[in-house]
Amino acid sequence: MSAGKAAAQACHASLMAFLQVAQAHPQKIEEWFKTGQGKIILEVNSENELKQIYTRLTGDDTGKVICYLVRDSGLTELKGMEYTALGIGPFDKDYIDGFTKHLKLYK
Repeated sequence: MSAGKAAAQACHASLMAFLQVAQAHPQKIEEWFKTGQGKIILEVNSENELKQIYTRLTGDDTGKVICYLVRDSGLTELKGMEYTALGIGPFDKDYIDGFTKHLKLYK
């Protein structure tokens, strides 16, 4: 996907995950604002890997409120690819790292 499409998908994921955390854990949002609102963009090798991470996250009671899987409509450049991005948090860094530490930074 193009850089612009990737940025848009990351924005969708980030915003939706933020809204879920804001509703369920408003104190996490306050902490996040006080510590610089950090964001890290990571890369997966496939759509299947993205879905596997999401499945692991949503299998945990906490994960049900801290992540959002973006499903693309396929109307522009992504024909046949359904899931494009996963927003996680803001939440505890150590908790999130347990699901993402094997991933590389997005280039």
